[in-house]
Amino acid sequence: MLVSRKWLSEYVNDLGNAKEIAEILTMHSFEIESFEEKDRDAVIDAKILPNRSHDCLCHRGIAKEIATISNKKFTDRAIQNNSTVEEDSEKLEIKIDDPKLCRRYIGKRVENILIKNSPDWLKEKLEILGERSICNIVDITNYIMLDLGQPMHAFDFDTLRGRKVVV
Repeated sequence: MLVSRKWLSEYVNDLGNAKEIAEILTMHSFEIESFEEKDRDAVIDAKILPNRSHDCLCHRGIAKEIATISNKKFTDRAIQNNSTVEEDSEKLEIKIDDPKLCRRYIGKRVENILIKNSPDWLKEKLEILGERSICNIVDITNYIMLDLGQPMHAFDFDTLRGRKVVV
């Protein structure tokens, strides 16, 4: 998994340089494939083992690991939910075909979204890791996956057959 030193530093202060981070992770948790200085940042390629994929396939998880190993303070960023729940005239239906394969799938309908280019800060975070910026909607779902390890999907409600998502 590619991780950005600059991004990790949003969670842990005084990280050190990429080489120091690579040494910490190599000696305690993961094999480091490579690290490279890039555009006022460093990209570290960590080989995450399957038994750690549930918590370390994201920047937040890697940062937590580094903080624990190096006895540094981990600062979790608060996620603000400023949305209000209103009754939808057309609700999004979610159907899970096999609960053994997918125990939980949640969705939220959001209206009045303007599809446009992403802000520069978001483009930079994705591009340093080799991801191509597509648009604000796709980019934010990729950002959340890389930051928190939570895969996301965005759908155009008006084009969903039957107004439902089938998993």
